[in-house]
Amino acid sequence: MHAIKLLQQTHICAYPSCWIETSCLAAIEAMAAGCEVVSTNLGALYETCSPFGTFVGFDRNWDNLEKRFRKRF
Repeated sequence: MHAIKLLQQTHICAYPSCWIETSCLAAIEAMAAGCEVVSTNLGALYETCSPFGTFVGFDRNWDNLEKRFRKRF
């Protein structure tokens, strides 16, 4: 099955990025398919996903970041 078809059957796309990205094709494609995107606010992910995304404050402590993501679900 193609990725677009899979995304259309998905409700939430979790994207816990730990890189300072300038854009994110995966998040853009997920939003285009109708998924809610939950991502860190690192780099340009905020600008890429706003106002449709849900954001988790980035934390270099991976345990804290995991806890923040869990609270969103």
